[in-house]
Amino acid sequence: MLNFVKGDSQAPTGNLIAFCKVIGKNPFESDGSIIAIHVVVSNISARENSFPVVVFPPVSLKNEPELSRVISFQGKCDVIRLDDFQIPSDSQEQEYMNDRLEQFNDLVRDYVDLYQRYHEKIAPKLSEEMKLLTGPAEGEKRVSSPSGGEQATLEKLQELLKTGAGPGDFSPVIRHIEKNYPQYDIQNFEKSIHQDQTEIASLYIKKFFAIHEERYEAAALFQARIMQMESARS
Repeated sequence: MLNFVKGDSQAPTGNLIAFCKVIGKNPFESDGSIIAIHVVVSNISARENSFPVVVFPPVSLKNEPELSRVISFQGKCDVIRLDDFQIPSDSQEQEYMNDRLEQFNDLVRDYVDLYQRYHEKIAPKLSEEMKLLTGPAEGEKRVSSPSGGEQATLEKLQELLKTGAGPGDFSPVIRHIEKNYPQYDIQNFEKSIHQDQTEIASLYIKKFFAIHEERYEAAALFQARIMQMESARS
């Protein structure tokens, strides 16, 4: 069960801050007593009951007052407290991190399910209100699902990178992803291709697969690594 300390589980905002207290070693920043992760669910880009999710890299905060300032700045958001973070020992660190990763993935899935159910509940009311404002739509066309599907599209992207394809070869796949899968920051991937940053491009693809497979904390860690590499190059 999700432990809401702010917000309403019956009416989630789609803007979530999940946090936990750190006991002992903090793997992100030695003097931080709080680890927090920002999660955003998009209903604008939702397709066929699939709600894209962006999970930002985990951040370390020094104390609870700093966390309170972050939450206040967010305004309308949900806040969920996670179990305290405490690594049993150095030898068990990786196993513990993997367990926390799975727990966080479960939390994100549960939160998205809550948000989707709420969206489905209020969407008919919003639709009726929009009809009053705009009138009946004319010439609506159903957009068919792209052939090959999301998994095949990401695999094509991976194959092009492995074969050393040029920017022009990537362009049709990138435009296809832009149009059909807005949950991926494909423009940043395209930028890395044009700048011949193959290692960073590879990390973007790993992040895309993690998002597709709903391994959200893994996606956040890949993004953190991307940011580190880009910062080192600048």
